[in-house]
Amino acid sequence: MFEPEFPHSDDPLNDPTASSRPGSPWPAPAIAAAAVLALLAGGVEVSNLVDRDGSVVASTESATSPSGVSVALPSAKTSTPATENLSTSAIFAKVDPAVVDINTTIAGGEAAGTGMVLTSSGLVLTNNHVINGATSIEAQIEGTGPTYDAHVVGYDVTDDVAVLQLEDAANLTTITVGDSRSLQIGDDVVAIGNALGAAGPHAVSNGAIAALDQTVTAGTDVPGEAETLDGLIETSAVLQPGDSGGALVDTSAAVIGMNSIGTVSGGRRFDTSTGGDGYAIPIDEALTIARQIVAGEASSTVHIGDRAILGIEVGDETGAVSGVLVGGVEDGGPAAAAGLQPGDTITAIGDSEISSITDLQTALADHSPGDEVSITWTAADGGTQTATAKLIAGPPA
Repeated sequence: MFEPEFPHSDDPLNDPTASSRPGSPWPAPAIAAAAVLALLAGGVEVSNLVDRDGSVVASTESATSPSGVSVALPSAKTSTPATENLSTSAIFAKVDPAVVDINTTIAGGEAAGTGMVLTSSGLVLTNNHVINGATSIEAQIEGTGPTYDAHVVGYDVTDDVAVLQLEDAANLTTITVGDSRSLQIGDDVVAIGNALGAAGPHAVSNGAIAALDQTVTAGTDVPGEAETLDGLIETSAVLQPGDSGGALVDTSAAVIGMNSIGTVSGGRRFDTSTGGDGYAIPIDEALTIARQIVAGEASSTVHIGDRAILGIEVGDETGAVSGVLVGGVEDGGPAAAAGLQPGDTITAIGDSEISSITDLQTALADHSPGDEVSITWTAADGGTQTATAKLIAGPPA
């Protein structure tokens, strides 16, 4: 299957008063990794959110969108987190109204994940891999509440962070942000998410922080790819497919991390039969990237606008020639127009040599739909060819 065009709204930041895997139960498609990404632009001002006792709960930083609308995203507490010791049910009652199911349509099926509401107007934080290859996205509030169509504001493949906008959303409950920088091993935590993509109330898992600043490499469903994340919080809270993008919460009901990876077994992200210990991206790091996305500040990992693609499916074998094997070519797409065929091996994009999917992604990362790029490949018969392709828009990477 190939990457269809992903619908994108021109105005995802529509509320000037707003206060911001473990994967899916279904396998993601082998979407062409000849991919790039999508996103949105501005300045920063700071205000404070104050708790009932007058203490600072969180500061908010406002990013200005390209349309000039100021949107306030929450940031970490300035004091030590977990000042309360709430019961699990009390924590769930406070946090769950700001947790959403994310259900996506992908090539060959459907997938599910989780997200956290950052602004009352419906900006949602999740993992990039939750929306990987999505041709449509829906988000349901609290697992049982209203459902909204969503589009991708932007994302960072390297750090596995994405921001969505729920369309026509207003007056939503938002998360309270904790301080992930002052966590300690042994601190009690609760994980909340859309485990196994099951309908109904969200799943809850209790645990404790087992380690900090962890580096984990997890397999993905794209041939030849693996995802390495640094600085993760390791916990004993059991995560299952569908929990990715969900809330890791301290005992005062403040979010201190975004659940992202479950126990890796057999080279995969999960042992789906039993679940396993979880790893979360610290919330302060996730929100730093989210602010950059909302502000439209492009970088080598954060991208603005639709993702540019070649219209290929990557093969799952290593060819005799170093490069990226083409498993399929989209009819009428850029690669097909350039003359690429299944069995060919892409060896260069412009002046960049290609020896892996990562090389291909990097080579296309600075391009937008409509750009023309030179492609060099080795044909199945051994001959070398070069042609120019005009990139088109595709779904999130």
